This record gives sequence, C-alpha cells and structure tokens, in this order.
Amino acid sequence: MTAASPLVPVVFRGLICAAAVVGLLIDCAYGSVPVVLSDFTIWTNILVAVVLGVSAARARQRRPDVAPSTAGCCSSS
Repeated sequence: MTAASPLVPVVFRGLICAAAVVGLLIDCAYGSVPVVLSDFTIWTNILVAVVLGVSAARARQRRPDVAPSTAGCCSSS
C-alpha cells in the first residue's frame, strides 16, 4: 500500500468547510437572514466551517492540529 499524500487531510477538511459554507449561503438565499441565523443548526454549521477551515489551513502549513478544547471535543485531562 502507498502512503497517503499530505494533501489528503487538507482537501478533506477544506471540502467539509466549503460544504458547510455553501449550505449556509443557500439557506440565507432562500430564507430571511435573521430567521435563518436564529436556528441552532445554522450556528453549529458556522462553527464547523470555522474550525475545519482553521484546521485545513494548519494542516496545509504542516502545523499541529487544532486543540481538542478549541474544536469542542472532550479532553481526557
């Protein structure tokens, strides 16, 4: 088996970020923006887009991943 390219995580995270942003834009285009932004799921999509966008940028620069406390994961300590 061949080793995975270092671009695989960057592309994967970038695509998820782009999908979250496009979903948000489509929702805002077809609905009233204040009503759309009052939904919890929209805010979680914004958070996913921001965290994965930062994570993709850090992966592209070969820096460590985003801290679990920043990404919203539970830490073991």
